[in-house]
Amino acid sequence: MEKFNQYCWWVIIGFLFTFAEGFSQGAQLYYQSPQPEARYINPEQNILFKVDTPLDVSSVTESSFLLQGSKSDQIDFLISTRDDFKTICIQTKTPFQWGEKIHVSVQSGLKTVHGDEMIIKAFSFYIKDRETVSLLKNYNQKEAQIQPGLKMTTNQFSGIHTPPKVNHLPDDYPAPTTQFGTNHLPEDTYIFMNMICRSHDVYSNYLTIIDDFGVPVYYQKVDLSSRDFKVLSNGYLTYSNNDLSNPENEKYYIMDSSYLIIDSVRMGNGYCVDGHDMLLLENGHYLMMSYDPQLVDMSAVVAGGNPNATVVGLVLQEVDLDRNVYFQWRSWDHFQITDATYDVDLTANIIDYVHANALELDADGHILLSSRHLDEVTKINFNTGQIIWRFGLNSENNMFTILQDEIGFSHQHDIRRLENNIYTVYDNGNNHNPPISRALKYHIDEQTMIAYLDWNYQREGVYAPATGSFRITEEGKKLICWGTHYPLNITELNSDNSLSMNIFLPEDVASYRAVKYPWRTNLFSAFRNLSMGNFAGYHAPKENYLRVHNNSATDISITSTYNHLAEYMVVSDLPLTIPPGGSGYLTVLFSPTTTGEFKDVLTLNSDNIDNTQRISRQVNLLGLNNDTIPSVFITPEQGSVGVDPATFVQIAFDVPVCMADSSEITDDLIPSLVYFNTESYVGDDVGFTGHIDDARMMMTLYPNELLLEQQQYYINLKGGMLADLEGHIIRNAEICYFTTGLIIDTEEMDSDFLTISPNPFNESIQLKFNERRCFKIQLFALDGILQLHTTTKQLTLSLDTRALKKGIYLLEVINLTTGKTKTSKVVKQ
Repeated sequence: MEKFNQYCWWVIIGFLFTFAEGFSQGAQLYYQSPQPEARYINPEQNILFKVDTPLDVSSVTESSFLLQGSKSDQIDFLISTRDDFKTICIQTKTPFQWGEKIHVSVQSGLKTVHGDEMIIKAFSFYIKDRETVSLLKNYNQKEAQIQPGLKMTTNQFSGIHTPPKVNHLPDDYPAPTTQFGTNHLPEDTYIFMNMICRSHDVYSNYLTIIDDFGVPVYYQKVDLSSRDFKVLSNGYLTYSNNDLSNPENEKYYIMDSSYLIIDSVRMGNGYCVDGHDMLLLENGHYLMMSYDPQLVDMSAVVAGGNPNATVVGLVLQEVDLDRNVYFQWRSWDHFQITDATYDVDLTANIIDYVHANALELDADGHILLSSRHLDEVTKINFNTGQIIWRFGLNSENNMFTILQDEIGFSHQHDIRRLENNIYTVYDNGNNHNPPISRALKYHIDEQTMIAYLDWNYQREGVYAPATGSFRITEEGKKLICWGTHYPLNITELNSDNSLSMNIFLPEDVASYRAVKYPWRTNLFSAFRNLSMGNFAGYHAPKENYLRVHNNSATDISITSTYNHLAEYMVVSDLPLTIPPGGSGYLTVLFSPTTTGEFKDVLTLNSDNIDNTQRISRQVNLLGLNNDTIPSVFITPEQGSVGVDPATFVQIAFDVPVCMADSSEITDDLIPSLVYFNTESYVGDDVGFTGHIDDARMMMTLYPNELLLEQQQYYINLKGGMLADLEGHIIRNAEICYFTTGLIIDTEEMDSDFLTISPNPFNESIQLKFNERRCFKIQLFALDGILQLHTTTKQLTLSLDTRALKKGIYLLEVINLTTGKTKTSKVVKQ
């Protein structure tokens, strides 16, 4: 027992000693770049250290470190801390020299805000022997030769939707065509994609945004193989500029919603951007990748290896817009060249052993990396750079037990994370026997290290050896881009996995990735829905105006329009040029020849002069021709001009109407049933009162004030509010525009016994009678409420109207001797 007690005491003492020793070590270093003994480092490289405790910034000075090069001796540098106060950055004033060894010595004095000393051990790294941009050019040329040679496999499809009308597309635009499934459910979303042409004899490369019909709402002709076109989380657009002949010029462009390039993103530390993927981080920085070719003696790695082989590695970086590097990860430090799949020839002159093509952040904020030539998805700790796990049935380093998946993925693209430990991958399937491409959905449990294939989808005969993607939208639809397969390029499935649609591209045209987002350009705007009402009861085409507003600082022109149904037609002269901040109107006609409901999409195109760029906005057209639904007629009629500003508006129905819930329409409800505005739906509200007649077939709107002269007015009887007595609801809004004229000043209004002046009036109305009789005078508001009344036997009478509000009134004068009555409309200004 005594020996046991002594043993326990020694354990406790040892634990306390270890704890105290650890405590005295101060801030713990958990990340540094470059790694100790790292090779193939660029001369522009910065040096990063991250610690777990905020630093005392005053202790971080140039005297804290000593940099020495084997060729350049002592090296001058600048030192700073990043915004998190846990990261130290050392940036040399001039680049390191080619082929030199760099030694970093750490002096004392670095402290945390708690006064603990920061411990960093001295280390060394090696600058590469020569520039490698030329190696990257050679690699790009090889890829450019291989990619067109990839056989674009084909399959035959029927029922392809071909747009029935000319959409003024350029001849070299490879217009997509669509085929809808029986369960196609349209959404207010658009597909972003690039279109890459294997041969430019017929078609050119384009970035484009299309709707489900394949109608473009944006296209931009590009000389280069631009790709990864998408919407960032901050609402901006981005795409990569892949200048394969000049990789040092490669970048990601940032565009606003008017498609104006406002910035670009490049990598730091001398690396060239690779355009396979880029992520915008929550802190406003960007996670990017670079292919990093180096000369490697492969004879020391594999038998028969080339002693002067170009081996292409991978570099990941977190950078800001000024190319400041906050995090760097290199495949050279974590992957082995021999990790590559069996079909990568390690004895070749050029060896692409990683070929990363997709980045994603996992739920915990760490990096997911898809590496095509490793057949692997790798999870990388975003804090330390260490590998957390490696996943893939065909990966040399798979760490998971994978169930329900006999063949795994091969040369995959597009890793994505969903909720509840679900991950998606597009499986190109190059090494499957036979080759087949698939969309895959996995459940991955990194606690138990067990994964299983939750869902997969493939099409018979569809195989794409390169590119492609698989995304699941927020609505649960599955969007699969088949990459280099022809002619089928995109398949969309509904949430129940039924076919929503197929999209086809012309021969020798492929896409890198297809993604779907809600989207609107802000260059110009138009109301999303244009209701044409119910055509029943009309004998000529119904007309409505579409207001288009220019949100930009320069003129824009609507150069053409496009819609699908012959029942709709835009009859305005084009181009319609709209000044900055101004509005223009297009006239749309609706003339159905059959009964039914007619839904269409009107695309408003704004093309540049040479038609290499199109910016469009879409409007839903809604119309009915149904004689079981009450017909609606508005007076003044649509398009009326020169209307008397003293007018009132009448809305007539061909049958008695009630509220949609079968309750009775009362006068006080009418203002809630109708929009009455100046100019359009965005204009000022017009105050009015309403009255419905006893037959319930006529509503009258009485403006509270005289309407403005030469002003356009907008009337909208709201849809879904009224019905006939049998319950047939007026589903679509009924709309009317009219324009007022000038007020005619009638100082004298003669009759056989009465003259009224002035009209319009201000403080009084003067009445003159032709004979001395007894007259009764009454002044009514338009809602029928009596405002003034009197009797007179005089030849003249002055009515004091100062207490009256501006507006329209009815003056009734009755000759009590003869019974003759005169009613006049008078206006107070």
